[in-house]
Amino acid sequence: MDSVICIVDVLPELLGTYGDYGNVIVLAKRLQLRGFKVRIIQATADKSIPQTGDVYVLGGGEDSPQSEAAKILRNSKSLNIAYDNGSFVFGVCAGFQILGNSFVADNKVEEGIGLADFYSVRGSRRSVGELVINSDIFGPNYLLSGFENHGGVTVLGQDVEPLGRVLIGKGNGYNESGNSSYKTDNSTDPMQLSFNKYSRSIDDKFSSKMTKKTPIQFRDGILSKRLLCTYMHGPVLARNYKLADFILNQIVPIEDEVDALGRLNTYSERLRTERLKSTL
Repeated sequence: MDSVICIVDVLPELLGTYGDYGNVIVLAKRLQLRGFKVRIIQATADKSIPQTGDVYVLGGGEDSPQSEAAKILRNSKSLNIAYDNGSFVFGVCAGFQILGNSFVADNKVEEGIGLADFYSVRGSRRSVGELVINSDIFGPNYLLSGFENHGGVTVLGQDVEPLGRVLIGKGNGYNESGNSSYKTDNSTDPMQLSFNKYSRSIDDKFSSKMTKKTPIQFRDGILSKRLLCTYMHGPVLARNYKLADFILNQIVPIEDEVDALGRLNTYSERLRTERLKSTL
């Protein structure tokens, strides 16, 4: 494959508090194992943010760095231009909030860059702990697992869909409506298939138990064709390889026929199900 896939790590010195660079590593490694050439650009504050990347990754950060990052992105408009030209954008926590219309940092309302119609405010208490969500993009019972640590509440606009429904944790912390209808193909990797029966049983057991225990009232993140955001840290793509492949599949056609990738999938599934079991 002659083409080079460009992954842009957006302002990592400001938006990389929670090991979010791990998400960049996961995306790059999964592409490389499939035979793609990958270029990672560290778009720091002292450099111009490229407008021709394939996927842009924004991580978490504290209030002051978040405000500074938003200011840089507003002034450069590079991320908006890249998104309008077809690039995919993945935002986590503070990076998620920046992509909306506004957010609160240091008790001040800050302007976002407006990639989608949502805004974030300060919640009554901080949301910290395991975050488990049920997203329809992987079927009715497949669960995504991460760790949230944020004080914000994110309110989605009428036409903005969440990534999924929260079973454990708070996520966006607001009762939005709407479910995603995106689907992905099931992997046929032999090593992953050997683990699927066990992981599905964990998903089904957990979903059934939590649905009976409490009504689902929260949502997490947002999902559109070229924009995916979440409050899950972890980094989230290390725990949830299917989410990583969902992102990559929006950029290039991908397949799961590489032996080394099958091993990686199994390790990721073990991590995901171990975290789910810890919350049962």
